[in-house]
Amino acid sequence: MPDDHVTTRAARVRFWGLAAALLVLLMSTNAPSPIYALYQARFGFSPLVLTALFATYPATLLPSLLLVAPLAEVVGHRRLLLGSLALASAAGVVFAAADGVAWLFAARAGQGVAVGSASAAFTATLIALEPAGRTRRASLVASLTATAGVGLGPLVAGIVAAKLPGPTTTAFRAMAVLCALALAVTAGCLPAGVRPAAGRWRPRRPGWGVRGADGTAFVRAAVAVFAAWAVTALFLSLLPGRIGLRGGHHDPLLGGLASGLVLLVAAATQAALSRLAVRTAVLAGLPLLATALVVLVVGDARDSAPAMLLAAVVAGAGLGLTMMGALRVTTGLSPDPRTTDGLLGTFYLAYYGGVGIPIVGVGLLATRVGTSRAIGAFAVVVAAACVAVAVWTLLAPARRVGQQGRHLNTGGVTRAR
Repeated sequence: MPDDHVTTRAARVRFWGLAAALLVLLMSTNAPSPIYALYQARFGFSPLVLTALFATYPATLLPSLLLVAPLAEVVGHRRLLLGSLALASAAGVVFAAADGVAWLFAARAGQGVAVGSASAAFTATLIALEPAGRTRRASLVASLTATAGVGLGPLVAGIVAAKLPGPTTTAFRAMAVLCALALAVTAGCLPAGVRPAAGRWRPRRPGWGVRGADGTAFVRAAVAVFAAWAVTALFLSLLPGRIGLRGGHHDPLLGGLASGLVLLVAAATQAALSRLAVRTAVLAGLPLLATALVVLVVGDARDSAPAMLLAAVVAGAGLGLTMMGALRVTTGLSPDPRTTDGLLGTFYLAYYGGVGIPIVGVGLLATRVGTSRAIGAFAVVVAAACVAVAVWTLLAPARRVGQQGRHLNTGGVTRAR
């Protein structure tokens, strides 16, 4: 009995240690948001260069999901995660040392590769190591951790930039140290005592490996998460500048608060409503996202900070519900670990595609027609998409998302259920 207690406690430490490492990774890679304006003032680059800087992240992250993440089949999740955390730490060092725009592009590219490589592996490992084998709980923790990490990154960076010396260096030095600590924690949680499964590297083609009703359910979840993160990306890119520049100067604290608000509300919503049925979560989340876009357009037209912040709160609630429901659908679809890895890879492709692709289009459009008109056009298209997916979900037959057994290659802890 004492041995069982020790084993259970060790399993919990591994599980929560990995969740903390994922939180740190996503905090570090989302820290630049409120500091971009300071870099822009320091280096004097144009709005078009800023748009290109935003585009660098998805431009490196998405190929990494397809080309680097499948290395888990060869080296195991452990080595892949350690390499990703090392790269994220190095990117923080490059940001802190930056003395020109090229450094910013290099650092952002490194962050994109780090997150693209590790996202599916972190989620799969958390599911494999959940102490009681509860897929639903592991999915919730992964969703909460991802959402909170993306929100806390700009908030913490904004506070550090506003209150401590070195506004463009101190936050990134701190993030580099945190990533190094997360690497050490991950190494301890996944000891190198088990030989990785002998697999072959193959580029991951977008796909899901499930058919029929399950395949349709996954497509619906992927489209929903794409739309949800497209809305979120608009807030993450727009609000730091709109709110942070009020009063004639850029306040990174206000910018970080505005940027992080959406994600922190999303995390709180997930924690408060974790028992909500999957279908109900998605049906509530998507209309909230569409409503947030309407409020944002009105607030932007009237230059109303309170309205824009209200829109951020509504968007956060919508994101939290949609992300929670979509990820829960995805992790409950297949008992085959290879299919599960493929599902998660494609899910994160939709996730980060929503983060990066539409907002780059908004930035390019803004250089031609102005920011307000570009935001309005984006809002119409994405709000319509949110409503369409909500109707699709409403008309689809209700289905139960169950827990599946899985045997995953963590590269250090292999667990079968």
